[in-house]
Amino acid sequence: INHCDQTNFALNQHIEKTFEYFHNNEIITCIDHFQEKGYSQRHIYSYPYKWKVYNNITNNFRGGLFTSVTEVSLYDERSFADEFFLRIAQSFPFMKELTIKNLKAQNNKQLVKSCRIIFS
Repeated sequence: INHCDQTNFALNQHIEKTFEYFHNNEIITCIDHFQEKGYSQRHIYSYPYKWKVYNNITNNFRGGLFTSVTEVSLYDERSFADEFFLRIAQSFPFMKELTIKNLKAQNNKQLVKSCRIIFS
């Protein structure tokens, strides 16, 4: 865990506590800091998630099941790993469109063994 993630965890808990009286839904928070661009973004939403679009998912994405989402965009300054794409595929079973905004090469890229993700 790096310093930013520890800070995010405490702030995420504080934000979630703000919504503790929302009894019918779980409140999910995620805070991302982008050092290269010099800004932060926050995702705060109730779960189950009802929207059709989920934008700017980063490596900090916790997962979950998002059956209403058909359009997904991914963004991060850090590279995405194969496991991350598997988590995305499992979390968005009805995804029809995927946009990736990331110029970083994958870490530990396996040249011999790879997995395919098929979207129907």
